[in-house]
Formats: sequence, C-alpha cells, structure tokens
Amino acid sequence: MNPLISIIVPIYNKENTLSVSVESLLAQTYTNLEIILVDDGSGDSSLNICQKYARIDSRVKIITQRNGGVSSARNAGLRIASGQYIGFMDGDDQVKSNMYQTLIGQILKYKVPMASCGFECAGQILAAGEGLMPAKQFLKRNIKYLNVWNKLFHRSLLEGLCFDEKLKYAEDFLFCFSAVLRADKVFAGSLPLYLYNKNVQSATNKSFNAAQLASLRAFRMLQGKKEIQKDRSLYRALEMYKTYNMVGFLRSFIEYNYNRRTVIKFFIKNIRRNIFPYLFTPYPLLNRLFALSSAVNFNLTKKIYKVISRPKRIV
Repeated sequence: MNPLISIIVPIYNKENTLSVSVESLLAQTYTNLEIILVDDGSGDSSLNICQKYARIDSRVKIITQRNGGVSSARNAGLRIASGQYIGFMDGDDQVKSNMYQTLIGQILKYKVPMASCGFECAGQILAAGEGLMPAKQFLKRNIKYLNVWNKLFHRSLLEGLCFDEKLKYAEDFLFCFSAVLRADKVFAGSLPLYLYNKNVQSATNKSFNAAQLASLRAFRMLQGKKEIQKDRSLYRALEMYKTYNMVGFLRSFIEYNYNRRTVIKFFIKNIRRNIFPYLFTPYPLLNRLFALSSAVNFNLTKKIYKVISRPKRIV
C-alpha cells in the first residue's frame, strides 16, 4: 500500500534556499508524492526555480498568487491537495531522504492518523517523546513544538480546517493543535528527520511588533473548545503555555519600549493569576523568575532589565 502524500511548500523570496529544499523532497525514498509549490508573490527568481523543477518532475505542481502570507499560501495548497496524507515544508528547510517513508510507515503500522518526527535547529535536536500515545498526551508533551512541518496528517484530520490568515504568529500552533485534537492516538518519533533553518527574517524571528499581540487569540479559540474545557489538564497546559508566551511578550515590551499601559496591566494580571502553578512548570528558569519578579513589582523589574538589556526601538 503506497498512498499518495501531498506536501505543501509556501514560498516567498526563497531563491537562495529553494533548490536545496525542493531537491530534498525529490530525493525521498518514498516516491508517491505530490509536491505543491506555492509561490506567494515572490519578487525574486523563486517562481523560475519552481518552474524548472515542474519541467523535470511531474510530481511538482505550482500555484502562483499575490502575496498573502504563509497562511494564505498553505491554504491555497490545501485546496488543491489530492493526497490521502498531507505534509508541509517551508521553502528554506530540508528533509532527510527517509522522512516520509518513516512517517507513513509509522502511520500504517500503528493505524494512527498522524505521525511526527524530531527536528534539528541550529545544531540542536528537538523531540518530545517516542512511540504511540494518546493525542491529548502528545499535545501536552509537545505544546512548545506544535509545528506542522515535522508531521504527516491523514487528510481527515484537516477536513474543514484552514490556517487563520489574520494571525501573523501562532497560526501554525492553532492549526496543528486543532488537527491533532481530532485524533485518538498518534505516533511521536524522535529521529531528527526535518532540518529547520532558523531564518532571522521570518515572521517568528522579526523584532517585536504590536500586531503580534493578536496571536493570543489562538489561545482563546482553543480554550473555548468544549473538548478542551472538559479536560482540565489540557486546559491547564494551554494556560501555562499562554503564560510562557505572555512573559516573553512582557520582556519584549521592555526591550522595545512598548508602553501601552492597558496592555501591560492585562498581561501582569494574567501572569499574577497563574504565577504559582507556573513556577512549577518545566519552562526555562529565567523565564519563570522573570514572571515572578514582574508579578511582584513590574516597575522594578523593568528598571533592572533595562540595565542588563539595552532597549530597542519599537517597530
């Protein structure tokens, strides 16, 4: 049994990395692939590179559109994907030659609708758990790493789902969490088969922009789901991860001189409400200490932080 796998690749100005990325897909040991390259209004030679590969390999399909962002590009790919299974890759990353052979093998062996693998980023290998596990357990253990690109989904998990094009941050998290939540069990692999290129120009690595605050809507949407409200431990895991993100935002407020008082008060209120359970989470110690200090006296924390971290300009 060799079901068709559709792999969706959003592309925007990736001429320097795209060839290596696409060739890593063409070199897969699992060959029954549909490779969907979505050119999201690139201003460089990305589209020409896509067309070159479409000419030499019939598995490559091309979508061209005006620039709408990564979520818009992924949604365009989802609309035409015909595979029974669907995966995602970014246009500046790579996959090892046995990635999809491994993932589809695990899915078929364990009769699950989703499998994931570890990934390598900046020389660090990241993976949480190994083996067959309940989907909710997977979500709690991997909540910091809910990216779509190191996973393979049965299309039934994605039915009716789309990436939220209004979110510029956490749209990946929202989509992946919603998809996995539909499963009963999943398989989590630890082999680092996906090579993630941490691009400092990407949406998740750019300097702070107040528009990023809208990403917190992803948590509200998830925590509003009935199945999550009924599962106290899953709801709490989301609340702790939201607190972790809020602490990160609060630090950015100081670094970039963001001084909107109503927003800062809202963040401090939420961090104070969760501070005691948050102190006992496995999140980084410095993050937890910053949360505690901010909850006790944010103004003093701000003064101390400014001494050790030169504030940057808000964008």
